[in-house]
Amino acid sequence: MDERDQRANQTHEGEHQQARSPSDERHDPSVLGAHCYMPHGDEAQRLLKERADNLSREREVEQESREEERYLRIHLGEGERYGLPFALLEEILHVRGLRAMPGVPSHIAGVLNRRGELLTVVDPAPLFGCETQQLDEGSRIVVVRGEEGMAGLLVSEVEDEVSFYRDELTPAFPTRNVAKRFIRGIHLGCVTLLDPRALLASPEVQVNQTDA
Repeated sequence: MDERDQRANQTHEGEHQQARSPSDERHDPSVLGAHCYMPHGDEAQRLLKERADNLSREREVEQESREEERYLRIHLGEGERYGLPFALLEEILHVRGLRAMPGVPSHIAGVLNRRGELLTVVDPAPLFGCETQQLDEGSRIVVVRGEEGMAGLLVSEVEDEVSFYRDELTPAFPTRNVAKRFIRGIHLGCVTLLDPRALLASPEVQVNQTDA
């Protein structure tokens, strides 16, 4: 083959390569691109969407765990410190006009008239295996709300306000005590964060109330 024929063949091969369509490249194993790694078929597309949804949910959970929250740090008797989420607090009252109720469990401290309605006041201490709290000058009633309504929680002292992140909470230690289901978690190993909604929804604190 002379030099002129070689140049003609090279020109023909170059034109053939330029004329190759994208579909030709997809089927050419020597040509790699992003499409080679994309899933094909309905099942593969479904799996891809499922993975994307799971990743999105994981990111949402991670973001929620870093959202700052606050709780009111309290004392129940002379025991450990507890916390009540600020988002569920209504008000803090002095212990005035608290009336005992006959025939109720020890964790029901009584009822009081709160703006024309009777409010059940719960002493959480017996639910955590402690003695009932004795009233003194530092005693307060913290009004909390839940899906079942509102109730007052008797506390021996209101300490201060604390900020925290959800991922700073650790689970409560396993126990047979009924109060474990009222615990949201342990903050920094020293404050037991309570779940007022679970507490108010429990049969233990359900007391029939009527208008005063």
